[in-house]
Amino acid sequence: MISTLSCDNQDIDQSQCYSGTVLDEISCNSQNGFAYLIRVTDQNISDTIATTTLPKNYQTKGTIIFFSIKQPQYSLFCTTNIAPPKSEYDIYNVSNKSCPND
Repeated sequence: MISTLSCDNQDIDQSQCYSGTVLDEISCNSQNGFAYLIRVTDQNISDTIATTTLPKNYQTKGTIIFFSIKQPQYSLFCTTNIAPPKSEYDIYNVSNKSCPND
């Protein structure tokens, strides 16, 4: 078993509302649960982030979501032979409605 740790987070604006598309569950997890990849459409953070805080009702591949982000509470571990995601965040205020400023 291979175990890797992801901790390379970029500077973020935690007050901003982001939009993205749920890509898939990946074989990484934390004490908080399994990780999901989200392709973020905003330009001020990386194209794809990983999160373990995606609510169950948004975990379907292809779902478009709007959300806020913060530094992760728990470290992400990948237990298979994959490269860990470069950016990991906890997401919250997840919705399927557009951001208030859009």
